[in-house]
Amino acid sequence: MKTLDQIFAFTDCETTGLRFGTDKVLELAVIFTDAQLTDLYGPLTYTFSVPGWEDLAGNFVRDMHHKSGLAKRLNEKDLWSYPKADTQLCRILRALPKAKRLHLAGNSIEFDKRMMEADFPQFSHELHHRNLNVSSLILAFGHQGLPVGGIKKHRALDDVRESIDILKHYRNLLPYLMDPPL
Repeated sequence: MKTLDQIFAFTDCETTGLRFGTDKVLELAVIFTDAQLTDLYGPLTYTFSVPGWEDLAGNFVRDMHHKSGLAKRLNEKDLWSYPKADTQLCRILRALPKAKRLHLAGNSIEFDKRMMEADFPQFSHELHHRNLNVSSLILAFGHQGLPVGGIKKHRALDDVRESIDILKHYRNLLPYLMDPPL
């Protein structure tokens, strides 16, 4: 089997809030791609059993999760535990083509990385120290042709797909951003 230079784990977490050490991951989505952004595995969506999640979440977050449908999903029976998802993600990594580096990728990915380090330690350990923060491209180059404000459905898989689409958009646009036609 051929060894790839790098694999991206496009990831998004929906959480009870933004406080590390206090707030919890409610939903995690992952799509593994190669460097050309071709899907290798996924999409994967994990929704977690977090008793008392509404007490942890502030009004804004609680309302957002009710509007998105995540709150309803959190009341269903077939929810994941963090250790079970962590183990499955590591099994999937072993089934992917070998890669020199596994990069976490997505919008505002540093937040997701910090949230994941607590609850998905085995998977987090496999990640390279360099991440691909798609949000940085928007900061650097502006909204060049992107829908203003994005779609923001506040569901993890929708946000992962949006990150991949934004990166594809900038890859197509990059030659013009670096050397604009006169």
